[in-house]
Amino acid sequence: MSIKNPLVSIVVPVLNEERYLRNCLQSLYNLDYPSQSLEIIVVDNGSCDNSMNIAKEYPVKIFEKPGVKVGAVRNYGASKAKGVIIVFLDSDCVVEPHWLSEGINKMELKQKATIGGQCLIRENPSWIEKYWVLNSSREIIHEKNLLGSCIFIRREVLNNIGQFDESLNSGEDNELSERLRKEGYSVEIDPSLSVVHLGYPTTIKGFIRRQAWHSVDCVAQLPHSFRDKIFLLSIAYTLGIFGLFLWPFFGVKFLALFLGFVLLPPAIISIKRIYRSKAEIRFYEFFYIYFIDILYLTGRAIGIVNGMKAFFLPKSNKKISKA
Repeated sequence: MSIKNPLVSIVVPVLNEERYLRNCLQSLYNLDYPSQSLEIIVVDNGSCDNSMNIAKEYPVKIFEKPGVKVGAVRNYGASKAKGVIIVFLDSDCVVEPHWLSEGINKMELKQKATIGGQCLIRENPSWIEKYWVLNSSREIIHEKNLLGSCIFIRREVLNNIGQFDESLNSGEDNELSERLRKEGYSVEIDPSLSVVHLGYPTTIKGFIRRQAWHSVDCVAQLPHSFRDKIFLLSIAYTLGIFGLFLWPFFGVKFLALFLGFVLLPPAIISIKRIYRSKAEIRFYEFFYIYFIDILYLTGRAIGIVNGMKAFFLPKSNKKISKA
């Protein structure tokens, strides 16, 4: 049975997001969806900045869930939600006024679908943002799995499949996508529902740290991680880096092999990203893209090494920040 304006709950996890939270909440305040059919739930993950004071400036419900990973934060927000449709939005993202109405209309047309948008870059992005997100378009699909920054899902579906995996630092959105498909549900990416992500790293250090944070759980997810081509390329790159330091022990014949392990994986990723983005790339821009993918794999390698330390030496594990 279709309801014209079903009750919708938007869950926004927050952790030290004072820089962008006001932009996020203001964009939600400007939505054209009927306010009586909408609740906005902010879940604080233990912020120690001004985030919660900013949240209190808006008509939102605020809850606290400190000391847990992002999947648990989202699940806690969903447990407090009253809506028949739950929308997950990251606190460093902003949306267009018609975003929610359009998303709900699509959900009504596709009763069995869970729908996600993609992440676009801001106007006047840094060079890192520009060459990481190659096509900031609301028309081209370049993601295959849901992104936690923008998910439309029915409450009954979320409850049926068991919600987000609370053990993961990141990748809980990919895991949810796979579980939905395995249980027979439809997962669709709709670029028209994309959000503008303000929180992309803008420095080399920040970018590497973010990728390390994203990959730290890969070791704990073995052997499942072997199904991920990016993980395999990251392993090859990591072995190549170690090999370059150790090649004198193996001999000159192995030097070319180790160089190949270092140089080929980022090239493969660059070519794949350019192809999927359908972006028009000038020749010189390929070198920027290639450099970004070297940084990407460097961060992934660091995350894998940290993941191995956490797995085999849990007492020495140090929490990794995504910032």
